Amino acid sequence: GQIDPTTILVKARGLEDDFHRKMGAGHKKLKHVKWSIVKLKKPEDIRDYEESGLFDWVSPNRIYNVVTTPDDPLFAQQWCHQVMQSQSAWDIATGSDVVVAVIDTGINYTHPDLIDNLWTGPGGEHGYTAIGGTLRIGGQDDHFHGSHVAGIIGAVGNNNLGVVGVNWRIKLLSMKFLTAQGSGSGADAILLIEKLIELKQQGVNIRISNNSWGGGGYDFALEDAFREAENAGILNICAAGNDATDTDDFPFSPSSLDVEGIVSVLASDSGDNRAYFSNYGVESTDIFSPGVRIVSTALGTNYVLASGTSMASPQVAGAAAMLFALNPALTPGQAKQILLDPGSYDRIDHPLNSTGGGRVNVHKLWNSPLIQNPPPPNHPPAITLLPDTNRVFVAVGETVPLAIFANDPDGDAIFYRTSWDTHKYPWFLRYMMGGVQPGAVTNFSGDTLTNILFVTGKNLAQDQNTKIRLTAADGRGAGASRRISAWTPRNEALVNDLQATILGFWVWKDATNWPWFRLDVDPDYPAISTVRFHLKAYGGAVSGGGFGVTCCFEPNVDHRAHWNGFIEGSESVRPIVMDGLGNFATGPSSVLFVGNATLRPPVVRAVYNTQRGPAPLQVTADLRGTSPGDATRLFYTVLLLDEGGVTLDIFNPLRQFTLSEPGVYAVEFTATDYYQPISDRIVDIFTVLPPADTANQPSPSPPPSPILTPPQDLSVTLLENGLLHLRWTDTATGEDRWMVEIASKAKGPWRPWRPLATLPADSHSYTFDRIRGDHRFRITAGKNSRRGLYSNVASIRIR
Repeated sequence: GQIDPTTILVKARGLEDDFHRKMGAGHKKLKHVKWSIVKLKKPEDIRDYEESGLFDWVSPNRIYNVVTTPDDPLFAQQWCHQVMQSQSAWDIATGSDVVVAVIDTGINYTHPDLIDNLWTGPGGEHGYTAIGGTLRIGGQDDHFHGSHVAGIIGAVGNNNLGVVGVNWRIKLLSMKFLTAQGSGSGADAILLIEKLIELKQQGVNIRISNNSWGGGGYDFALEDAFREAENAGILNICAAGNDATDTDDFPFSPSSLDVEGIVSVLASDSGDNRAYFSNYGVESTDIFSPGVRIVSTALGTNYVLASGTSMASPQVAGAAAMLFALNPALTPGQAKQILLDPGSYDRIDHPLNSTGGGRVNVHKLWNSPLIQNPPPPNHPPAITLLPDTNRVFVAVGETVPLAIFANDPDGDAIFYRTSWDTHKYPWFLRYMMGGVQPGAVTNFSGDTLTNILFVTGKNLAQDQNTKIRLTAADGRGAGASRRISAWTPRNEALVNDLQATILGFWVWKDATNWPWFRLDVDPDYPAISTVRFHLKAYGGAVSGGGFGVTCCFEPNVDHRAHWNGFIEGSESVRPIVMDGLGNFATGPSSVLFVGNATLRPPVVRAVYNTQRGPAPLQVTADLRGTSPGDATRLFYTVLLLDEGGVTLDIFNPLRQFTLSEPGVYAVEFTATDYYQPISDRIVDIFTVLPPADTANQPSPSPPPSPILTPPQDLSVTLLENGLLHLRWTDTATGEDRWMVEIASKAKGPWRPWRPLATLPADSHSYTFDRIRGDHRFRITAGKNSRRGLYSNVASIRIR
């Protein structure tokens, strides 16, 4: 808290009068409390009192305040003010004439809790609108988002109405570029920033812009715009985004732009945990702020609850605005340093989610002594390695130590962690990411740390390119990271073809409309002792999408699916199988029909010229064997899962691409109907060896896999003469044969029908003698003596 530097209190021993006269200090001895109040001649004399040995206690004269509680009726629901200690801050100040620009969907000019805090221009205007490349006077909200943000910054306080903002009194300038649908262009945002700079140069006291919006990718035009705003004296507070993503790797503009005058705000909940939706990043995000279930102003005279980093950012914007009121001479960079000084916020248990590792505390911030004595510029920590390399080669079973050094030029304590960079990888590659002993988050009180990282090569059938991330932050707004790769070549003796183990895969619904699935594999496959099966349902019919839904299950057994979130549609479902050695295969697709859907998705099949070789690896993916199903017109997408890059070829099933950097890549190929939302996808692994890795040149490429087309619409009927009749739709494109198999009582392993029925490729029906019991029948396509890669199934109970 604050103190009176001219006065102290001392607890005397009875011999202090001469000392007071010597120091030229006035004093008053209290009769009952047994302390003396001393008026110092100069503030630094307190040290002489402390070192004199004449007093039991020498205490500063602390300043205390009433605890201000506004009369706004919804204040009790604003838990954010409790954790930020806003009430204590309001004893220091409750508002100012600083102008805060709300770049958003606009502000509700008629809301009774906002109207008194609106900025008003010379023509009576309260803001501006830039939509469609044209800037005009306006800024009225037609969405609600901008009004909600404005209320957090500066809903009028102590007016016996609604909520209270961080500032009871402030000037809110509406800068609208987001439409009623909540979207807008970067060009329109830049038009508004240009107008802000113009207004600032004309004398409008704009010191803060709040930006509760953003999107993926790095926007260089926005970067320059915000840098010019900083040069004009404006500090830009930006929401970190709500994708639960590390924006150090996947930038979110504008919050992660490399501009000193940007403060990136993460969202925290009432327990000071990172909100589950909040983006994060040691280098690209700065400070936490309450952003879960925040009540604020909306359209009309309404108040609503909302969550997001959009709600966290304006808490910081409102808090930072007061810094410029308390010291108008502050630059944006100085204000940011004060905001992110450890004495200005509350440390929370997430030191490596952001550069600061803390949550804003309004009372601490507004009471900071740095406001009148700004700190010098802060410098980020540095991370170095010995040996200094970005890639280390580790043989199977070998352990290599790496010495890591981190230091901070300003002498700040360093928060440091070693971790696997696994978030770039889909789940089926993460199990190969072992071999690194990650370090826990550590707080080093000095300015230099040394750590040893041990990397061990695993014995697997896949090449390992473990990406290791070294991260350090100084707790004052500066962070650093470095990535290295640990390469271990695969063990050729362990490489096996799991595709040959897959006999069939089915998805169906029971009487309650709940999905079931079954994956049949060859139990006698000699090279595999243990196989783990991970199931992924593609598309929107199940929650998760992409590779988000996985489970391990026993093969050759019916399983009740644990999917939820069904929507109507025809969804392609595929299993992905692997073993403990790193072998991997994608199984045949099956279709889950939800609701009244009847459209059959396409079936993706791909043949590659190579899947392993030295950098740069030139890959040709031939998807011409894809069957369209009921698709009218197909287009194809290629997604590199571990790097986040997407390339799109419209209507082109022959895709060529280059993998330049060494690594293990998971590449996803998708075929989607241009007119209907039905699609199928597969995933394969591509290994790019280091160019100089002559000892581990690629094995010869395997011959292309046979392109097999599954039968469709398989049905079984009992004829009047006691015969069973199988019928299916013939989609064959040159298969050598069809084969019929049977399983009894709808369970157990598949076994060939005696004798195994081998049919011409152009067959589409088969008739044979009836047999009693519950049975499933399967028709499979075969080519070059391989069978069961693609199949379909039907069942019947015969009495």
